[in-house]
Amino acid sequence: MSGEWDLSALSEVSERIQRRANEEEVLPVLMISSGSGFVRQDEKYSRFMAGKSVENYIALDRGEFAYNKGNSKLYEFGCVFALRGYERGLVPNVYVCFKLLPSLNATFYEHLFRADYLHDQLGAIVNTGVRNNGLLNIRPADFLACRVPVPPMAAQNRIAAVLTTAARYVELRERDLDLLKREKAALMSQLLAGKRRVKVPAAETEAQA
Repeated sequence: MSGEWDLSALSEVSERIQRRANEEEVLPVLMISSGSGFVRQDEKYSRFMAGKSVENYIALDRGEFAYNKGNSKLYEFGCVFALRGYERGLVPNVYVCFKLLPSLNATFYEHLFRADYLHDQLGAIVNTGVRNNGLLNIRPADFLACRVPVPPMAAQNRIAAVLTTAARYVELRERDLDLLKREKAALMSQLLAGKRRVKVPAAETEAQA
């Protein structure tokens, strides 16, 4: 993919965001979960943890991106997600936040980042492993120096559409599978507790006798 398309540093195709919220704004405090993207901090931990440090949090708008440089099982060198599900929210200032140029298809890059495209580049710039706070030692400037493919817009649009459709199909199938597992568990519980009886055909009963 990247062998055929031009590569550009993130700093060349995006603008870093370091804005703070207005004092009168009341915004949800968000964090990035490597498995599901942005989630409310109070819902993940059942309490508000930011305290006074929230004053230094970054105000992120819908469609803008943030890089969480905490390592996880899914993303060894951190993950990048676009803000979805909220029009605006506060995120920790240790995240590297940025917005892509309007000339790019943000959905294309969402899929690119979800596929862990930056893995090898980020791994190459990690210098002293993990800090005490669990964050990788990757400076914002080094992250923004990572290079990404920049296909023609027509290609970005086509690829984004195909991958979005595929992701939606997988999501629906996973939902169906989850429902079937729940139905199976409920059926097993009822059968084992004797709440539901299994009718055995007469022919099988006679054969067993």
